[in-house]
Amino acid sequence: MTDFHDLRDRRMWNWAAWSNQGKPYVGFALQCSQFLSGDDDTNEGFGEIDGNTVLAPQLETARAEYEVDIEDAEIVNGWVVQLPSRHKAALATRYLHKRRGWSRDDVDAAVRAILGLADATRAVIERMRCRKSV
Repeated sequence: MTDFHDLRDRRMWNWAAWSNQGKPYVGFALQCSQFLSGDDDTNEGFGEIDGNTVLAPQLETARAEYEVDIEDAEIVNGWVVQLPSRHKAALATRYLHKRRGWSRDDVDAAVRAILGLADATRAVIERMRCRKSV
């Protein structure tokens, strides 16, 4: 997976889930409800079950894919806050609010802008490392 697709298709959704935690947001609540209700016809996440009775609760996390990577979300958020308003609006409409009306081109442009910020950050860090080692 390329950096672009990884950011657009995985990391931005992680950032959105992190941004919406603890807020009364229907989309995030629906995701949690689906996970907690076991709509995928498995008993993972509930421990040992007999019918509708939990015999032994599961103590560790069952599904890592439902967990928010807080560190990565904070990194992405650091880039998002540096974006121009147009890019922020496209990302918020698409990922945070999950509304219609977002343009694929606008979202892709915002993702490319984040990748540009990430590259610039890496270049600055590399330059700082070179100066420090001299």
